[in-house]
Amino acid sequence: LKREYEIAEGVFAKVMHSSGLNSPNIKYMLSPQAIFNGDLLLAAYRPSGELHLMLGDFTGHGLSAAIGTIPVADIFNGMTAKGFPIPEIVAEINQKLQRILPRGLFLAAALMELDAKNHKLSAWVGGVPDILIYGAAQKALAGRFTSTSFPLGVVETDQLDCHVESIEVRPGDRIFLYTDGVPEARNSDNAMF
Repeated sequence: LKREYEIAEGVFAKVMHSSGLNSPNIKYMLSPQAIFNGDLLLAAYRPSGELHLMLGDFTGHGLSAAIGTIPVADIFNGMTAKGFPIPEIVAEINQKLQRILPRGLFLAAALMELDAKNHKLSAWVGGVPDILIYGAAQKALAGRFTSTSFPLGVVETDQLDCHVESIEVRPGDRIFLYTDGVPEARNSDNAMF
């Protein structure tokens, strides 16, 4: 059992390692409660140079929550490498999860594309907290993307809102993505943030 666990851990580590996360403009922190959890963070570049990033959180805990991460990572990385846009990646992931996941298991996620050449940030958000944009020039919150869709795997793709919203971003702006683990965290007085 220990050996099988080590093998599974190695497979998950390889699948979840995303070379785009090594980019100098990405800083991240993962603090999972267990090796096998439903948290997902992926980054990859399109052939034309835009950065795609995906943050996801499967329902549940343990291996049952983590089982969907492998096909999702495969679709995200493969379609990004072929130059597909975010809406088509969202649709493909949703179709796959609809086929393989049992009822009640789904993926809250955010997918975004940063086009640094054109100062454009586009995002799709389904079930995770808002993506926040801190404007360097304003020294304040300059924008946000709010969840406008069901999480992935909940409804058929023809019922899913796959469109992205876009805003202008500038050098020095910061983009914050996070799962519900942040607002549900508790302080020393046991009050949720």
